[in-house]
Amino acid sequence: MWVPFHRLTQSEQMRIHVMLRKATKLAHGLPHYTATTRLLAVGTHNTLSELLEAQWTSQRQRLLLTPTRRHLLSRLGYPVLPNDAEDTTIALPPWVRRTLKVHPLPRNMSPEHDAGRRRARVRYLVRMLSDIPETNTLYTDATRCCNGYSAVVLDGGETLLTAASLRSATPTDGEVLGVALAVQQALQIP
Repeated sequence: MWVPFHRLTQSEQMRIHVMLRKATKLAHGLPHYTATTRLLAVGTHNTLSELLEAQWTSQRQRLLLTPTRRHLLSRLGYPVLPNDAEDTTIALPPWVRRTLKVHPLPRNMSPEHDAGRRRARVRYLVRMLSDIPETNTLYTDATRCCNGYSAVVLDGGETLLTAASLRSATPTDGEVLGVALAVQQALQIP
């Protein structure tokens, strides 16, 4: 798509917007006189400004992948966060890796669409953890908040043990915070 890379006049933008609306109505099998406001309310297509913004976001994320491209972005005046510039992760010592059991999250676990799959996952986890005392089990979760990530640690009885928040740009930092809090709690358990 060449449109995002050109400076468009307002009349050119309006013509493209009209073409998008007509194509969307045609694709949905709607008559050409269908109200545009009702078409936008359905939310099955994007406006030109949304498409241009998505293209720019995609391009920016691609440019953040290498140091040369990040330098180019910063010279053009776009903010480049330090977390984007380098990976500061280090490998865990072997004794810590043997102690922790961190299972990857399964895909397609939407509460609306995959309720059966979620119930099956809960049954599996309950069966897998049934021989471990609840006092020795800790659960963590991390979520995005206003300007960073928050993480919590719960015990087997769903009692909140600790929580913390962190200013960060990446979800990985929030997840690492949750695991670090759980390790700290595990070291305090007698």
